[in-house]
Amino acid sequence: MQSLFEGKYHWKMPSDVQINVGPTVVHPLPKNYVAATEKFSPQVRIANLPDGGLTVENYQGGMPFSGPAEPQRAWKIMTDVWYRYLPHIFVDTYGTGCMQNAYGSVNCTADEIVAKQLSFNTDPGIPATISGAGDKYYTEWIMTLEPENERYSASLVISYDDPGKSQDVYVFIPALRRSQRVSTAARCTPYPGTDATSDDYRFGLNANITEMRAADLGDRKILGMIDAAPPPTRFPDGYDMPLGWPKPAWGSGSCATFIRSTCAKFPRSRRDIAMAGA
Repeated sequence: MQSLFEGKYHWKMPSDVQINVGPTVVHPLPKNYVAATEKFSPQVRIANLPDGGLTVENYQGGMPFSGPAEPQRAWKIMTDVWYRYLPHIFVDTYGTGCMQNAYGSVNCTADEIVAKQLSFNTDPGIPATISGAGDKYYTEWIMTLEPENERYSASLVISYDDPGKSQDVYVFIPALRRSQRVSTAARCTPYPGTDATSDDYRFGLNANITEMRAADLGDRKILGMIDAAPPPTRFPDGYDMPLGWPKPAWGSGSCATFIRSTCAKFPRSRRDIAMAGA
């Protein structure tokens, strides 16, 4: 982010970039999620794995570590992010995304997305474990709608109750007219045409937490746009280019403050990510 503001690379903040900082807005967590945290978090424990990794035991729902403290504070924060509140089902019938390369060419896609939490649910009227889910925790299904040459290409990612169990990934390739299972070993391999990897999905954290190390970097204050309203026009109209930076009109001038920050390292890919836990 600092490099983008310094403007020394091709990708840089637009010269007219604006950030209007308003009062902090707090969106309380759902009552049932909070209640599950209060009921179950005291019984959650960290366990050591034979390969030196960490895992959680006795997790039943809500936030695993309410007010995480040492030892392993950073790893506890990361685990709270993995088990953060998500609705039991998320559906986007036409989710669009655009990429721009260094030559200014823009490539946009549209996808149908269905994400579903199968266990540890806390939404009112929804069973904690969906019937027939077995030992599955979370699924994310994505099918391409546009462009036409990629239409109906689809993927299904399945995560399990046991955080140490590898995900299952299936893809459907229209030209082959069948689905097939693919390896999850190359998690640092970018998706075609993008810089995104498997670990970036599931709203930003899709990694195996038992294979991650975490270090406490201290507390930080982070500004984030709340209740953003992107323009209804076609990209890049309404965006501040070349980064596609949001314009002040997207928000109401509100910001959120997240005060717990941690850095997690992937032993296999050696990539570092910064995460904030609300």
